[in-house]
Amino acid sequence: MLSLTKKQAGLTLWSLSFLLLILAFSVLSVLRIMPFYTEYAAIVRSVNQVKTSGASDSITGLKNQLLEKFYHNDVRQIDASNIDQFITIKANTAGKVLTLNYTRMAAVPLLELAFDNLYYAVVFNQTYMLN
Repeated sequence: MLSLTKKQAGLTLWSLSFLLLILAFSVLSVLRIMPFYTEYAAIVRSVNQVKTSGASDSITGLKNQLLEKFYHNDVRQIDASNIDQFITIKANTAGKVLTLNYTRMAAVPLLELAFDNLYYAVVFNQTYMLN
């Protein structure tokens, strides 16, 4: 007896659409979050440059050195008006301790139109010894 049904092989249109949706979501997520990591790398580079170039003795001088390095390393989120929000410098017996608390948020791609309260939160907390 001949069978007229044919066994399906390969992707259907629905499964291909689903795979493309997952791929688009992944690519858009990386494109949204990658600038946060590149800016954080520039912040770390700036802090290391201040450490190696001989940090200032005063906390205000240190912040001014950091702001200058941030400008040269193209850090756009931290400036003179909000440096205290992200960076804390305290003096102790071993020297000065710089604490970086850097948080950035981005809307989740493809879902931002339906759910405007879904975000990626990228948090960087790092402590550096100066001097």
